[in-house]
Amino acid sequence: MGRSVKNRIWSEEELGYYTFKKRFLNGITFNLGFDDNYPFWFNPFVASEIVKSRPEVLIMYGWDSITSFLAHLTCKIFGIKFILYSDSTVNEKSWRRLITYLIVKVHVLLSDGLIAGGTMAKKYLERIGA
Repeated sequence: MGRSVKNRIWSEEELGYYTFKKRFLNGITFNLGFDDNYPFWFNPFVASEIVKSRPEVLIMYGWDSITSFLAHLTCKIFGIKFILYSDSTVNEKSWRRLITYLIVKVHVLLSDGLIAGGTMAKKYLERIGA
C-alpha cells in the first residue's frame, strides 16, 4: 500500500479499523505536471515484498504505475495469480492514456483476472481486449 499521492493521503492510524494485514512501502512519486492529478509512482520494494509474502493471489489497483507492472512481472515469474482492478472508463481522455495504451493493453491481457469498478470500467476493459 502506498503511503500517499497528491490526491490521497493514508495514515496507519486512519486505516487502523481495517482488520486485514497491511503494510506501507516507501516509494518514489513523479508528478509530471500538466495539471495531472495522478502522478506516476514507483516502489522498488514491491517485488521483494511479493516474494517474501508469497500470496496465492495479488490484487493490484491501477494500470499506469511502474510498480503495478513490476508486481505483475514478479507474480508471473513466481506463479502467483495477478488480478488487476481498474475503474478507468472510455470517457477519460488524457495524455497518459494515449502514451500508455499498448503497454496497458498487454498488462490487461496478461492478467489472470480483472475487476472492473463499474459498468463503464467494464466497457473500457472490454474495449482494450479483455
